Amino acid sequence: MNNPAQKQASFSNSREGTVASFNDSFGTKNAFSQNLYSNPMKENYTLSRNSSSSRTERTLSLPKGVEVRTERTLSLSKGNSSSFFKSLMLTLAIFVAAIGSVLGQVGGANATYSYVSTQTTSTYTSITGGTQHYATTAVATDGVTAAVNIGFNFSFNGISYSQVFISNNGFITFGVAPGTANYTPLSNTTASAVFTYEGAISGMGSNLVNSTATGASAEVRSQLTGTAPNRIFIIQYKDVKLSLGSTNQRLSFQIQLKENGNVIDIVYGPNNASGTVTWTGQVGVRGSSQSDYSNRTGTNWTSATIGTVNTSTMTIGTSNSTTIPAANLCYRFTPPAAMAAPTHATLPYTENFNTDP
Repeated sequence: MNNPAQKQASFSNSREGTVASFNDSFGTKNAFSQNLYSNPMKENYTLSRNSSSSRTERTLSLPKGVEVRTERTLSLSKGNSSSFFKSLMLTLAIFVAAIGSVLGQVGGANATYSYVSTQTTSTYTSITGGTQHYATTAVATDGVTAAVNIGFNFSFNGISYSQVFISNNGFITFGVAPGTANYTPLSNTTASAVFTYEGAISGMGSNLVNSTATGASAEVRSQLTGTAPNRIFIIQYKDVKLSLGSTNQRLSFQIQLKENGNVIDIVYGPNNASGTVTWTGQVGVRGSSQSDYSNRTGTNWTSATIGTVNTSTMTIGTSNSTTIPAANLCYRFTPPAAMAAPTHATLPYTENFNTDP
């Protein structure tokens, strides 16, 4: 008699791996444990069957932002290794959640899950440890880091991230690195893959270079500070200015990702100076779509308002005072306490692995 073959049936997706799996030998019935998985970014799922000698797969395409629950309906009929499967029926109940409830929205006119944007005062403390990514004239050459570890799982727009990409043009992204010459991180609409990041946070998104003001020492640095559960990952832009800006122009700021509450603070430092040339840049956050944004706009940094279009900018003027951000000025973006419970529609799906695709 042939030895029973070992089999595996699983439901998985390309981003996160196996949702539920089943392993057993011929002649035994079993079932999936009930599992719930939310995958708001990917569309392609794979149904697969493994044995000691072969693998069968089928791809199931679903809308983005679905919750997948496997029901207790997987059974296995009797057989042996030569006949493999007499019949294997895998039934999945796909619960399609209302997209606005599953996917986070940072803001904007169409947002259903908006970050709360406030202007406040925080503390800018210059960091000197961690990793220096760019220094002095290297700041003037457009650049983006490889993925940088945050040091904890940070939830942005409803998705958990452990890494970010840092652009030396005043912003960071999640999921995918931006293009090196991206100066408009909150509104860029280029279809190229280098602009398809899943989210961005911008402290002064523009074509940045190193400041040449007296006493300036330009750099871009990141550092993890504090202890769990109150750690803060800080990305610091020190002594930068606008490309082609005047000699005395100077700005320092930090993007702070807070473990406690997943709050985002954009905090401005001391020694900021306006120079003789105005400078505009994007300040705020966005999701994977340029229509999903929450930003700031104005020429008076003490009374900036919430932007109404994704191209809104803040302006550094030429007379110091309120035309530049004061030390410890903070724009804070706070996620809502909880997302609304999703509603579901059931889409029964049955896959028969007894036949080839």
